[in-house]
Amino acid sequence: MGQYAVFGLGYVGSTMLGALAAQGHPVIGLDPDAAKRKIIEGGGSPVGEPGIEERIADGRARGLIQVTGDVRGALSQSTLAFVCVGTPSNPDGTIDLGSIDRVTREIAAALRGESTKIGIVYRSTMIPGTIEQSVLPILEAAIPGGEEKHYEVACYPEFLREGNAWDDYLHPPKVVVGARTPWIRDRLSATFPAIPAPVFWTDFRTAEMIKYVDNAFHATKVTFANEIGILAREFGVDPIELVRIFLSDRKLNVSEAYLRPGFAFGGSCLGKDLRALHAWARKREVPSDFLAGILGSNQHQIQRVVAQIRSKAGEGTIGFLGLAFKPGTDDLRESQFLAVASECLRQGARIRAHDPNVRWERLTGANLHHVEATLPTLRDVFTSSCEELWRSCAVVVLGRGSEWGTDDMVRDFVRRGGFVVDLVRTQAVRILCGDNYWSVV
Repeated sequence: MGQYAVFGLGYVGSTMLGALAAQGHPVIGLDPDAAKRKIIEGGGSPVGEPGIEERIADGRARGLIQVTGDVRGALSQSTLAFVCVGTPSNPDGTIDLGSIDRVTREIAAALRGESTKIGIVYRSTMIPGTIEQSVLPILEAAIPGGEEKHYEVACYPEFLREGNAWDDYLHPPKVVVGARTPWIRDRLSATFPAIPAPVFWTDFRTAEMIKYVDNAFHATKVTFANEIGILAREFGVDPIELVRIFLSDRKLNVSEAYLRPGFAFGGSCLGKDLRALHAWARKREVPSDFLAGILGSNQHQIQRVVAQIRSKAGEGTIGFLGLAFKPGTDDLRESQFLAVASECLRQGARIRAHDPNVRWERLTGANLHHVEATLPTLRDVFTSSCEELWRSCAVVVLGRGSEWGTDDMVRDFVRRGGFVVDLVRTQAVRILCGDNYWSVV
């Protein structure tokens, strides 16, 4: 069992120090703040976190925890070095990498000339690309050719809540590690909590980003619940009872449903109901910025796709394969795909369209009225032939995941220099198109 070094003795570092010792690992803590080191030397915790002081005291009593300011001495005995320093916000909102860079330089200087291999594991929250664009260049400049010979790097984000850090360490919701080789994976696995949790081995950037995704979603849930609570009160509805009923739906609400990266939402319900809530709130001067932001973000996604289509099409004709807002229906009301086609036409593009579920003779009522209001010339550009669309267009926009045609149609299209913009991630078409393909995700 090797010794581990922990750089940074704040909430994350102190928790790691106590947790690793509780697992029976010898561990040495490093921090430039002498006051923190002195507290740990006395068996205390520099942070007020339930359960941590007891583990540090026990680790000190058993001789498993040491503290030092000597980086070279600490690393010379360690198998893994955990970097747990802070990455606070700069005034412009970007993260301050000063502590990351400082510790990385200290580690690089200490490893220069050493023959023992060590794993450098970053637990700090860092914007995707930090390891590749900041950490690795610092290490490579100090130790040319040292990667995989003298050190290996991993990103191992923490998911600790202040006030629950010890319990979260023991019972993590998941374990995520960005690493390149089995060498560091094997050594890092020995430090995982004994309680089973899903383990995801991935690349640096995905591991770096997952903490931001988690926190953005947590903030979204708080803001959504607060805004809905305010609206509920204004409507004379008990927000606690309302949310209790909302949370009981594990099929659509508290579930994986709708949480798939892709294109904008559409259809006759979502946009209409969001607008109704926001309009009611605005009329009564009730805050609803979050709900309004959803509609704005959805519109930005449509504009982004339109810009991509126009850049690829040039003066050529744009074909839209699938116009209904979802597969298996002919409902064109507030279809996100129809909105893209309409905007391209408004900007002067030539378009063609095909949807096997849409039959003009069957369009009636609100469905027909929406088409006439949104894209009154749609009947003139509509074709009943999928093959004709592939044959006559410079760009084909996929707005549905099935019934897109045949492999031969796509191959001929690509041979002529055609380009596919895929809004529904059709894997078979992606393989056929190669570089002549762009997807929203």
